[in-house]
Amino acid sequence: TDCRNAIFPFDISLSQFAGILLVFSVTGVILTIPLREEPSNARNSFTEVRKTLFSMWEAAQNRAVWQLMLFTMISNTLFSISNAAKYNANFVWLELTTFQNQMVWLMESVVFVIGLSLIKHYFINTSWRKLNLIGMGIVSTMNLLYLLVIYNITRNVWFYVIFSTTESFMHTANFLVNVFCIIEVAPEGMEAVTYSLITSATAVTHPLATTVSIALLS
Repeated sequence: TDCRNAIFPFDISLSQFAGILLVFSVTGVILTIPLREEPSNARNSFTEVRKTLFSMWEAAQNRAVWQLMLFTMISNTLFSISNAAKYNANFVWLELTTFQNQMVWLMESVVFVIGLSLIKHYFINTSWRKLNLIGMGIVSTMNLLYLLVIYNITRNVWFYVIFSTTESFMHTANFLVNVFCIIEVAPEGMEAVTYSLITSATAVTHPLATTVSIALLS
């Protein structure tokens, strides 16, 4: 099978790649040197960190908070598990070009913004439980549609683009569900701490889902 569209016509060594990363890192450090640190009150940094960690632990002991954290970690991990070979398979099965693949990513970002706007204007007062159920159902359906590509029922590239971007829209809805919940479950005076706990639980799922995806492929 011709896979020439799946690779770039050039290559770089590991040392060259590390050198590129080094250039950006050093540039970032240099650009921060002129920045002036604002004077602050004489506060013990260790005390502030300990106080913040204690507040996070106190908020996490709230039943509604830890249940939401657990739900967020489980649902986002399951939704993020995918076939690690899917990316390369698209170039072979769909004859997807690099340009088309970049357009898919661009459209997913556009759909994400549109989804935020639609929910803000039309579904802001809708039950977040209903939004979550609908979102999970549609995402699962969109994922199952890829079976049509696997079994060669249809391998139209635009068919893939449509259901891929629709899946991105519903991921937007599921993302907002967690934000809606924070308002309801956050203990009084701990809104910021609760938000950091939920978002941290969400961030943990990405490397976990990637590891599981690779393990399933092997």
